[in-house]
Amino acid sequence: MADIAGFYVHAALDQLTKVACFENAQRVLEIGGGTGRFAARLLEHELPNDAQYVDMEPSATMRKLATRRLEHWQTRADVRTLQDGRIDAWIGRVDRYVATYVLNVLPDNEAIHEQLNRAHRMLSPTGLLCMVNQTYGRDGFQLAISKTWMRLYERMPNVLGNCRLIDAQRDYIDDSCWRVHYREVVCRFGFCSEVIVVGKHKGEDEKIRLSKKRRAASLERND
Repeated sequence: MADIAGFYVHAALDQLTKVACFENAQRVLEIGGGTGRFAARLLEHELPNDAQYVDMEPSATMRKLATRRLEHWQTRADVRTLQDGRIDAWIGRVDRYVATYVLNVLPDNEAIHEQLNRAHRMLSPTGLLCMVNQTYGRDGFQLAISKTWMRLYERMPNVLGNCRLIDAQRDYIDDSCWRVHYREVVCRFGFCSEVIVVGKHKGEDEKIRLSKKRRAASLERND
């Protein structure tokens, strides 16, 4: 989705990159990375030179495109199917679990909770779940766009790529499992994205790093 809706998606991905401390990550697992555009960006500009990256993508066409795009990092990056069991070796060891515009296209609430449970299982004690979700506008033009989107989704979901608006923090993040380190709604042209970074309750060291990143990002926006 990030490839075809760049006019409002890129601002949200920029913000996620600023606050998610990717420079501290050694193992990154992305779900539904599409053509690999965001993976390439992280590998080229954000991640340590020895970091490992796995993109688990359901579409054979997208896997082919992502593999081609990530060829430069073939010793560090791998594109796999969702059923690839080799990822079990990373259970409890993932530093960043990335899901951008993924929860929006899952078929129901149960599937969303399953995805979040999987992320919790894969993450290390200080690992972070890094998400961007298309979400509701807050007022005015944004709210009008959101209402129109949801009306269209209810009638013709295929037209929107089966993408519905969600509020992950309000509806899906279980406070008994997760701690929200950062959340911001980024809007462009009336379309809004929820940038949210959450970790397990024991991730105190990463919380300190995120606080510093959040302050820096806030100062940058205010300049």
